[in-house]
Amino acid sequence: MKDIAIDENFEIIIGARNDLEMVEGRKQFEQSLSIWLTTFFYEEIGTFNSSEALSRVELQVDRIARQNGRLEDISSVVVEPSVDIPDAIDVSVVYLTGETFGLNLQ
Repeated sequence: MKDIAIDENFEIIIGARNDLEMVEGRKQFEQSLSIWLTTFFYEEIGTFNSSEALSRVELQVDRIARQNGRLEDISSVVVEPSVDIPDAIDVSVVYLTGETFGLNLQ
């Protein structure tokens, strides 16, 4: 699957030839995960102080991975309160290859 590339601020990336950049594969999955988790957090959870926020975010990661056909590529998902940023959640997706994708929801 391909998608239009966006940066960490969710702004569309324009390439050197003034054309839209595209992403695919794992990069596309990670970009989709960032968008869907951010949207889910703000629309469904709303606040970090919710007693079930961590488990709901972890469940959503599993759903997004399943929808994108990536569930079998993932070794584990770690969702925990951020140590560095107050009222934020750190999400880490650990792949079977040992590589990790990290995302901060705040």
